[in-house]
Amino acid sequence: MTKEGEALTELYRLFSAQFDAEQVVLGRERAVEQELKRSLEAISLQHQTRAKDPLAHGDAAWLAGADMQWALWAEQRRALINSKIAESRAHQHRIESRLRKFFGKKQALASLLSIPR
Repeated sequence: MTKEGEALTELYRLFSAQFDAEQVVLGRERAVEQELKRSLEAISLQHQTRAKDPLAHGDAAWLAGADMQWALWAEQRRALINSKIAESRAHQHRIESRLRKFFGKKQALASLLSIPR
């Protein structure tokens, strides 16, 4: 193989490694988003459960209306989690953009090198 061919092959390996690494990062970021969504669902479920039947839990604070601090905390927590989900999605978008570039570069080099895709 010529020096140019070897250089292209090395570039292909580099882009493949970068592509694979970005896929791992994207997978981790998607897992972060899913965990945040589970946290959001847990808060919503707890709120719904308490709101449906406060007597079932024997929650005197809820019955007396003194549990406003919890409701305030829950709302602030929901807002924070939603903000983190938005950040995670923006990060995923940036990763996907890099993935598309690496994929395109890999495909172009594969064509030049006649490597099966």
